[in-house]
Amino acid sequence: MQTSTAPCGNCSVSVDEQSNLYFAITTTQYSQRFVRSLIDEMRAELLKAGSGGEKGVNSRLLAGLAAKYNTPSNFDKVAQAQLKVGEVALKIQDELRKVAGEQEKFAVCSRGNKR
Repeated sequence: MQTSTAPCGNCSVSVDEQSNLYFAITTTQYSQRFVRSLIDEMRAELLKAGSGGEKGVNSRLLAGLAAKYNTPSNFDKVAQAQLKVGEVALKIQDELRKVAGEQEKFAVCSRGNKR
């Protein structure tokens, strides 16, 4: 698979043994690991559906894959873990702010008692 980067995003391209071309256009922040997985899944599903499938099969398939891959944390354990780590980090930051605020109150009270 080849990937090229433009200021607005990435275009990833893959060609299979039958010279079928598969591509995905994503933001620059989107993980190439997910793009590879998306293209592999797209290739497998399209081959399974066949070229003579009912009208609209490919567009429904692509819409389903787009919905799935728009939120990697819905299917990827690493993305789920990263999301949870981010949530925990925010909670820790909030707690540290609270502690810093309490220390400031304590320091003010201590200065007031010395007078």
